Amino acid sequence: MFNRKLFACSFLLCWCALSVFGQASNANNKPVESDAQTVKALLDEVRQLRLVLQRNSVATYRAQVTLERLKLQQSQVNELTRELVELRNRIKELERNASAITGHLAEAERMVASAPTPAERSMREMMLKQLKSEIEDGTQQIRDLREREPQLAARLQTEQAKLNELNESLDKLERELENAAAPEKGKRP
Repeated sequence: MFNRKLFACSFLLCWCALSVFGQASNANNKPVESDAQTVKALLDEVRQLRLVLQRNSVATYRAQVTLERLKLQQSQVNELTRELVELRNRIKELERNASAITGHLAEAERMVASAPTPAERSMREMMLKQLKSEIEDGTQQIRDLREREPQLAARLQTEQAKLNELNESLDKLERELENAAAPEKGKRP
């Protein structure tokens, strides 16, 4: 009987020890599992933040490069615009000069016809030749400039199209940065 009591006590003692150990084990497992989940969640968040930072860094770099290209392109467009304006102004100036010289030409022809002496007539004919030469030179310059004008206008149009593309690219990058920041705003309280 003593053996039975000893066995029963031993059994009861083991059972209590196992149940206490089991409860302690369960209590310890929950925080370990909870800690592991927390660490995993934190690591996931860090990875996501790293990806966002990398994307933003790349987008910022691309935006800076695009902005510099945009500045250079704007400078090119400004230069071509200035050249085209100067060319058109030069054409107008040459046309005004040609018109004025043409007016003088008619008067010079009358003066040649009304010259009282052969020496004066010769001098007036020389002036008439000079005026005709100036008209021819001016007309040739106008033709040359008019030939150059559409070429310059086409170059300006091409460079303006490149500038527009860069502006669109910069706008797209700006939207990408805004979109990348938008989900983060929604997650943060």
